Amino acid sequence: MRSAARLACILVLLIGCGDGGGATSDGTGGSGPDPSSDNQVVTIYFAGTGLTSDMWLRGASKFERTETVALLHQFHRVAPDYPNHYKGFVNGFPADAIPARDGWAAQTGRGMAFLREAIRESGCEGECVTVNLVGFSRGAVSTMHFAHALVTDPVYAALNDQVEQTNIIAFDPVPGDVLGFSTSNFNLSPGVSFFGFYAIDERSILFHAAFPAFPSEEGPLRELFLVPGSHETLVGSTYVNGHRASAGNDDVSLRRLPLTLRRFAVEIMGSSTWGHVRFDGDVDPSLNLDWYGDETDIRLIRQTFVDDLAGIYAIDQSLYRAMRETSFVVVGGDLRDAWSAGQCLLAPTESVARNNPRCAHYQPNGYPSEDIVRTDAPLSDVRGIRNLNAIDEDFVLWDLLLEHGSLDVDDDFVDYADDNCPTVSNRDQADANENGVGDACE
Repeated sequence: MRSAARLACILVLLIGCGDGGGATSDGTGGSGPDPSSDNQVVTIYFAGTGLTSDMWLRGASKFERTETVALLHQFHRVAPDYPNHYKGFVNGFPADAIPARDGWAAQTGRGMAFLREAIRESGCEGECVTVNLVGFSRGAVSTMHFAHALVTDPVYAALNDQVEQTNIIAFDPVPGDVLGFSTSNFNLSPGVSFFGFYAIDERSILFHAAFPAFPSEEGPLRELFLVPGSHETLVGSTYVNGHRASAGNDDVSLRRLPLTLRRFAVEIMGSSTWGHVRFDGDVDPSLNLDWYGDETDIRLIRQTFVDDLAGIYAIDQSLYRAMRETSFVVVGGDLRDAWSAGQCLLAPTESVARNNPRCAHYQPNGYPSEDIVRTDAPLSDVRGIRNLNAIDEDFVLWDLLLEHGSLDVDDDFVDYADDNCPTVSNRDQADANENGVGDACE
């Protein structure tokens, strides 16, 4: 097998290339699962508008601090440690353009080209691939476009035949405009798992949150979360106005939000459903990818997680209020005017920007549907949006990790909830007396 690290750079003009994933032996995730031709994992990262794979570097990021999607891509481990793992990065749309329909298709095409080459490189046959999609902003919408096209576009039928599971993490998906975007792309097929995070304090024009439509029948996890902060705060911005350094200072307390969401992403992607994705433990602990280190006591790990989650709500609430009054887009000299009458339902006044809920795109008639409406009703009340919770509600984030995440504290590539000996490595899960406790723990 040729190197998967080299594959990540094949489409260099179309897909941003990181370090290729060469990992050190002391990173998180041990030596990796045994390579298997019928267990291939392809993860594609879609950047937000104007963003690239370099945004994991603090000096390159527009947010003063590192951006989450680029960071996950950079430290995602592939060959030589994980020969059956592949990673690709699709750079964001140009910052000065509203994408037309063919622009969205082109982004999907770039991701599909990477998937096709990864499957060819692996040599696997049949349903042999787990596809993971991670995106921010228009990149998050691109994950929906990709997943929809994979199932519905006959051009990609051969690829779809080889995909066993598709998983999505979407950080504040916003299309920017739906005139060139087929709204059917918000319909996600029954086999797609989806985790979506939505910023409740965003008010910018064209930054309406896009909610996918799911089939009514039971399927994989589909969870949506309301998150404090602005569009960029979710993925690393610590500017007090949520958008730009020129109009606000950096506040380190705002780091709690992106760090908590990174922890969630690392543990969900590390699970068996996502193919046991692993990330390097970087020397800079502020990146928060190796967040519990050698700790194996799940009670202490839980406490760390819920304490930082509570800290998101404990910061000065005036920071979040300031984000509602500052637009990413400047219109007519008054930043609040960017949240305008034609976009939602009410007039562009200061009280609307500060007190009204965020605008949203959703499909009122459920799945499947071509209809889409814009509304400024509270996101939690929008008809047709299911499985929507605040991230601090009833420990829902932690409970999801405990039941469906990796939390592989013993580094044996068995999810914590399924491990019959969760604090002692026993990859074979041997249980000679069949009492439910692994032999390694007897």
